[in-house]
Amino acid sequence: MSQFILGLVFAATLIFTNSCSSTPEPVAVATRKIVRAPNWVHGVSSDFKKWYAVGKSGITDSISSKEIALGLIKDQIHENVDKVLKLEFDLEDSYIDSLVYQIISRRIDLINSKKKIDSTYKDKNYSYTLISLDKTDYYDEIRNRLSTFNFNKKIPQFSDKINEENLSILASSIEKIVENIDFIILNKKDQNFKNYKKIKSVLNEFNENISFVFDPQKIAKIPLIKDSDSISFKLINRKNSEYLDGINVKQSYSDFFEPINWKTSKDQFINTKISLMPKRKVLTTILELDYKTLLGGDYARIFSINPEKIKIAIIPSDTKIFLGQSINSFNPAIEQTAFNDSVKSCLSDKLDIDFVQNENDSELYMYFDVSSNENLRRMNRKEPFISKAFFILKIDDITENTQIIDHVILGKAAKNFDFVERAGIKALQELSHESMKVFCN
Repeated sequence: MSQFILGLVFAATLIFTNSCSSTPEPVAVATRKIVRAPNWVHGVSSDFKKWYAVGKSGITDSISSKEIALGLIKDQIHENVDKVLKLEFDLEDSYIDSLVYQIISRRIDLINSKKKIDSTYKDKNYSYTLISLDKTDYYDEIRNRLSTFNFNKKIPQFSDKINEENLSILASSIEKIVENIDFIILNKKDQNFKNYKKIKSVLNEFNENISFVFDPQKIAKIPLIKDSDSISFKLINRKNSEYLDGINVKQSYSDFFEPINWKTSKDQFINTKISLMPKRKVLTTILELDYKTLLGGDYARIFSINPEKIKIAIIPSDTKIFLGQSINSFNPAIEQTAFNDSVKSCLSDKLDIDFVQNENDSELYMYFDVSSNENLRRMNRKEPFISKAFFILKIDDITENTQIIDHVILGKAAKNFDFVERAGIKALQELSHESMKVFCN
């Protein structure tokens, strides 16, 4: 009985204790804050002040969104440079593309230093980076780099004479011009454009005054030798009659042989001779100034340079040559047969060439042509009309059905203040009087 009473007391105590305790706190439910992606993650258009780019990369990607955005900035600058150069220069796309690639590769440090990370954003799958590049800052730095190069001190060192001593200064100046050529073209009123024009003028004057001197000199007039002969040459500056030291010359062949690189000496001729040919065949070899080596890159065409060159035919000793009748109306005082007989006689003596009488028996077909050009327009009456006439040697390889030589061996110019036709007639007359001397002197 007593145990029953104790049980009731214990139960009552538990009920009283629970009813007097405080009510438990409700469990808070966590609410997730929703962060909306900024509008710029979908792209920002560049404007006249800045280039913009948005990079997007996956969380596990090996390249970051920052690197992607920077690459997109470079692509925009690449496109801009490409557009400027293709509007300015009438050159094939492949050449411009190569030049633009070089320009951009030399501006990586500039782009990296001037870029600005405007914002970043991440969600559970991707990372985003917004980068901008201020165009004013970018172009100001290019202008500053050109200014600190001191063209005004370097150009006078090679403007009067280009030689081995100042070639390195010339090459560095050209490199600086080329790597900033788009900026220079866009600012044609700046001193940098004047520097570009000055260097262009110096280079073209140098190229126009330079000539190959051969031993024997007959090769310059009739670029034809036998495979047993050698070619000996120097370079001369016709402006001051000085032979040139340390100028790079490239020699290439139409077949069989690899190109050869030479460096000229003012004191001795460079002697070049082909080894035994693998088979009987007419070859051609071209000697030309190697501006790619001289200037430290393939930049000659940016400066409108057409390298001085000469193409020489190398023929087997017993090659059969036919001289065609092709001098119609060139020198009325000389009959075609008499002219050809004189040419055959002179060439046979000088070059040890035997001509065949029948074209069907020949391997090479030699003939001469005349061409002319005139300035049909002039700025005012104080300027004369100018006509130039050219005496051209042409040789066709009959067996290969190709032209191997197209060489101007004589040129004459004439002026007339009244009529361009009179200038043309005078130029042709002077050409005809000198034509035989080319072969027989």
